[in-house]
Amino acid sequence: MSRTSSELSSSYDAEQFFRMVADDAQEWEAWLDLRGCYRYVSPSCLRFSGYPAENFTSQPDFFFTVVHPEDRENYRAHQANQLSQPPQRSKIEFRIVDRQGHERRLVQDWMPVFRPDGVCLGYRLNTREEAHHSTVETDASLKQRPSSESLAVRALINVPTDIFALLDTEGKIIFGNDAMAQRVNLTVDQLPGRLVWELYPPAHAAYRKAVFDRVLRTGRPERIEDPGVYGHYDSLVYPVRGKDGKIVQIAILARDIRERLRIQEDLRRAYEDLERRVQERTQELQAANRDLLNEIAMRLQAEEQLQRHVAHAEALTRIATRANAHLDLKMVLETICEEVAQYIPYPLSAVLLYDETDDAFHVAAAYANNIKIEDEIPPTPRPLYEQFLDKYGPIIIIPDRQALPPAHDSLMMAALNVRTIISAPLKHEGDVIGALNVASTGQTRLPTDDEIQFLCNLADQALLAIVNARLFQQVAQGQAQLRALSERLLELQEAERGYLARELHDDVGQMLITLKLNLEMTQRLATAKIPQEEELLKALENLGGQVQHILDLVRDLSLDLRPAALDELGLLPALLDFFERFTKQNKIRINLRKSGLAERFPPSMEIAVFRIVQEALINVARHAAVDEVDVLLWSTPEILGVQIRDHGLGFDPQRVERSSRSTGLRGIRERAASYGGSLDIDSQPGRGACVTVEIPINRKVSIEGVGS
Repeated sequence: MSRTSSELSSSYDAEQFFRMVADDAQEWEAWLDLRGCYRYVSPSCLRFSGYPAENFTSQPDFFFTVVHPEDRENYRAHQANQLSQPPQRSKIEFRIVDRQGHERRLVQDWMPVFRPDGVCLGYRLNTREEAHHSTVETDASLKQRPSSESLAVRALINVPTDIFALLDTEGKIIFGNDAMAQRVNLTVDQLPGRLVWELYPPAHAAYRKAVFDRVLRTGRPERIEDPGVYGHYDSLVYPVRGKDGKIVQIAILARDIRERLRIQEDLRRAYEDLERRVQERTQELQAANRDLLNEIAMRLQAEEQLQRHVAHAEALTRIATRANAHLDLKMVLETICEEVAQYIPYPLSAVLLYDETDDAFHVAAAYANNIKIEDEIPPTPRPLYEQFLDKYGPIIIIPDRQALPPAHDSLMMAALNVRTIISAPLKHEGDVIGALNVASTGQTRLPTDDEIQFLCNLADQALLAIVNARLFQQVAQGQAQLRALSERLLELQEAERGYLARELHDDVGQMLITLKLNLEMTQRLATAKIPQEEELLKALENLGGQVQHILDLVRDLSLDLRPAALDELGLLPALLDFFERFTKQNKIRINLRKSGLAERFPPSMEIAVFRIVQEALINVARHAAVDEVDVLLWSTPEILGVQIRDHGLGFDPQRVERSSRSTGLRGIRERAASYGGSLDIDSQPGRGACVTVEIPINRKVSIEGVGS
């Protein structure tokens, strides 16, 4: 098959043909691209420089190390000039130093190589020794040939091929090498004078003669690549011109390419096999890619679902936190409505609670676009709600309110243009106690399965918050009742103590005074009439002393039960009077420090503080084993406080309070708690004790007001 010169000038074919011819060239052939890098260096460089071609192709600057030092800069300048200006032919003479250190003079032709479109691919560098340095053996071998043949051989001697032939202009063989003679089964001496195409069968002969005539006529070389008769050859047929420029001979260079074709065939088969494997692998990859895309889609879907679940869990946690932070039922319901509106894409949310007084569900909290509207929504009768439950199931979903009968509609829902309604009933112990509702406005919107599930979870959370709030209300009401009962009990105790104190003071005291007067009168009479009876007088005197002691005890008991100074003068005077009697009775000195106390306090609070101090000092007298105790009494606009400290035996507060005999400490704690106060006990065995009570002040009464 013949190829045109334009086809041979393509970058790939040109380089391949260049390599094919130059691989066995005697001259130093090289291909230099426009970047200054060697794409190819012929093996013949080893004969010139002593270095293999790999050194020049793998190391861009290696060639300069071979150039003689005195010619190196000149060569660099020549190369830079060639690569920087438009491509053109040039020649340079220089010296190299081979591996053995010998100096050799070379001539190098720079020939640009172009693509068919005129783009320069690089330079072909043909390097040879100067003429006067060429080998003597070559010239001697050429002297045995005719002059015309010698010229052709000189031109081609450095491009050896498998077959070489030199023809005259009639097609007769002038010279043929051994390889040619072997292929046509002749000797070298039998080749000259024969027409070259006569060595082939007629069909092949005509084709080769046509190529010969065309090269002779056009003067352009042609390439032949066909199976041929003697093997598969790649042949180059080109003219050889004389000094006058006319064609004097035709040269044929032919190389057996059967091995190359075999390799190409193997490559083709390998390529086809590779293509098949690539297609199979591509199909496998496409299938794997589809599976991967499906898996990615499933993972994305799972991640989206997980993100929704996480968001729902966070929302439930937030709602639970906010709802449980406010145990007031109204605030809990409003919190639920606010949070539901944020996480369910419906603008209307409401919580309904059942009221058995009218057997209907009333809107306890509702939001429409974050605006409270519960006061404007009418109640839903329980029978009607149960009808919806029977019709729609455990979750009521009304696709469009406008399709409801007029009896089931309301002016408020019509004004809001409510369309789709979803209601999750709130069931506690089997009874529906309310409902959590959401609704769309303006247009219908059916909920997704995730939204329904989330609404059910919110309903469970709302139910728990509502139940907790109601329990808290019940507990708070019970505690309020308990406080009221405790206060009433203390009032009754104080009233009873006052009654006893008055009875002791008025009745028993008067009787004892009368008895004492009678005894004194009897003593005077006995002294006047029977002076000799000293024993009787002494007995009467002792009896009078005992009566006086009883009077003192009754007076102290009366003051302890209900000191009159507490009602008439206030807390501080009553405590001062008590401290004086306490010191006299128990031989324990009271060190009092006070702050504030410029105003009177509510009577019940003064009684409570007096009893706390009284109980604490009695405990000190019974258990502390001390001869003095510190009492600190103070008041601020918010607090009335008292502290009793001793440095006695001390005790374990937890063990004592757990004991059934610690009625004193329990009494102090109960009195403080009944007024919202606090009790702090700091004590350890052997290190004394400190009891501190602080009671918040709600109301004060001025001393002047009480006195008046």
